Amino acid sequence: MDIQAEVQKIHHQFGVSEKANYEIQKLFDKSIKEAVTEALRIHDVVERSEQLICPHCGKYKRVQGNGIMHQLCECG
Repeated sequence: MDIQAEVQKIHHQFGVSEKANYEIQKLFDKSIKEAVTEALRIHDVVERSEQLICPHCGKYKRVQGNGIMHQLCECG
């Protein structure tokens, strides 16, 4: 999302007014919510990936994804 372009659209539609400020605040709230949601999603994927790797040998534990069997951990 191009925030600058969106802010310009809001100012074009509402001018410099309380309504424009309100719409801009909503835009920023939405943008922040989307960024936080994406960051949490990425964190969750990384955290799950780290749990799949054996801390002893560094190989993947027994995992099957998309029909492909990954390198298996030999530690059990």
